[in-house]
Amino acid sequence: ELWEEILRLADTVYLEPSKGEADQIQRQTALALAAYHKRDVDGIRAAKKPLESLLKKKRQDRFAEAEQAEEAGKEKKKPARDVAQDMAEAMLKHSGSIGNIQATLAELDAHIAILEDRFQSAKEHLAKTKRIPKERLAKLHLRLGDTDKAVEIIQQAKESAPRQAQILAVAVEVFHTAGKLEEAALAFKELQEVSASIDLDAPIFQRITALAPEFGAEQNWRRSEQDFADAGKRPKLANLGPFRWSPWKAPGWNLPTARNGRRQLSDYQGKPLLLLFYLGYGCAHCVEQLYEMKPRVRDFADQGVVVAAVSTESLPELKDSLDKSELLGDISFPLFSNADLSVFKEYRAFDDFENTPLHGAFLIDGNGFVLWQDIGYEPFTDIDFLLKESRRLLAATQAVDLAKAAKLKRPKNAFQKADG
Repeated sequence: ELWEEILRLADTVYLEPSKGEADQIQRQTALALAAYHKRDVDGIRAAKKPLESLLKKKRQDRFAEAEQAEEAGKEKKKPARDVAQDMAEAMLKHSGSIGNIQATLAELDAHIAILEDRFQSAKEHLAKTKRIPKERLAKLHLRLGDTDKAVEIIQQAKESAPRQAQILAVAVEVFHTAGKLEEAALAFKELQEVSASIDLDAPIFQRITALAPEFGAEQNWRRSEQDFADAGKRPKLANLGPFRWSPWKAPGWNLPTARNGRRQLSDYQGKPLLLLFYLGYGCAHCVEQLYEMKPRVRDFADQGVVVAAVSTESLPELKDSLDKSELLGDISFPLFSNADLSVFKEYRAFDDFENTPLHGAFLIDGNGFVLWQDIGYEPFTDIDFLLKESRRLLAATQAVDLAKAAKLKRPKNAFQKADG
């Protein structure tokens, strides 16, 4: 129920829109619920618009695929019955997706109707929904004045998911509001049994704290943590790695360039660096990767990212490659020689079993930490993804740095999408 936080994060990298359908539905539902609890009807309608656009596109895709199936069937001179079946199957593929979006829109329309005191309309919309969590559905029916239905639904929730703190807390509220004080007291007792690790600052539990005296409990009604006998010998926590994932420090290096000079990683201090590892001019895929990167260097520079590449070639081989290559002759970013593969190995762009170097791509921030990497037998060539991901991760890093500078709590899961 951290509605303010959801609204605050909506315009940041932590809750940015996604192309995934399920993610879009979840995000817009969260924003709409936040607006509902702020009694902001316009906010709910704004949250609906992307879903309405998605529904329109899905319907267009459905008919387009049906037409394609019809044309394909006619070209193959299939019987009309078979063509109709192909068309129906093409449309059927979209029915589940369209149904999910429609159900979500019905849920949001129900919330709008409740805020506008159109309770009968709200009930009609709720009848078209599906998969609303029972504890939320119970509170909606309570808001609509349908107390018996709310009690029935929350009872079902308790039975289907026993010993769940949030469900039990909502049950306490619903029973108490419905005047079923014995049931409320029993639900409160069940909640206490599982309350040792709950956060009393969470809104739902703040409301339970306000009711606690009615059940003969103190303000700090949460049960104390219990110490259990250990089940076996535990390893030292330090041996299991860090408590939460964080970027790893890029190994330093000092390498000669194809343009008669040397550079080291520290020269890029304060500048994000996209560092590519490639297998020399003899690898056609590598040449293709560098060629595709060549005109996009400006795009990376526009968001403050410097591009460089490390080759397996010796310095004379690297210079010779550039002299004889029409594709790479005017390349603008530096190419480094690492014939002994020492830097490849430091960055783990090396197969120890096969004793061979691997392709690699590493996004290193201005503080020398690796935010993203790809290592494999094929070079990474999705330049558009690299641009977008660089922008997202560097923005997330900047947010973390600002939080640290202001002595604020570090945002949770700042690098969640980058992990792995």
